[in-house]
Amino acid sequence: MSELFAAVLLTLLVSGGAQAAVVEPVYRLAGTWLVGGTSSNGKSAPNANTNPQVYSGLEAASTIFGGRPDDYAISTTSMVIDSAQTPYIFKAGDLVYILSDGTYTINGVLQQGTSGPLHYLVNMEAFLDGWGDTQYLTTPNSQFFKKDVDPEGYNFPQAQRDAYSAWVADHTQQGGLDARNYAFVPVPEPHAWTLMLGGGILLVLFRTARKSSSRV
Repeated sequence: MSELFAAVLLTLLVSGGAQAAVVEPVYRLAGTWLVGGTSSNGKSAPNANTNPQVYSGLEAASTIFGGRPDDYAISTTSMVIDSAQTPYIFKAGDLVYILSDGTYTINGVLQQGTSGPLHYLVNMEAFLDGWGDTQYLTTPNSQFFKKDVDPEGYNFPQAQRDAYSAWVADHTQQGGLDARNYAFVPVPEPHAWTLMLGGGILLVLFRTARKSSSRV
């Protein structure tokens, strides 16, 4: 028991010292999409007239980028590159990380504003379009929210506010509003792996040293 305690204690000390000097990534940007337009990976929103499935922000992300809804965290805040809040236009292959101190990097470069590093908050919300209603194209709702009154599908029963979806070409097809959602993937915390691996290594070293001393 004392060997295990010592190994864990040393691992905590080593890991703690390392974490003090490193700002870890918390989220990686998987991609973005316009509610009624195209996504960063080239997919197009289904037309409302085809009575498509209704999606929450999380479901839309998994449909567009793969995986499961609970793999993601959705945000509606634009990434900015200067103090004038100019949206950053994403390109295929861009690597965007939100760091644990709230700052963010694009392709390894810490983004700076006129008064210092820029910060970003993943707000767990999503923009949606609605049948006969555009309120959630300007005011986001929860990343879990969607609405689909029977019969199933976005285009039925064709009554105002009976359907809301985060991935549908409805009012945008009429030259109206559109809004962009951002899909993030949580990044596993490196120090968790450090603790488990480091503890195992130190425990082996302790046992090896003890065996060597007992032979003397």
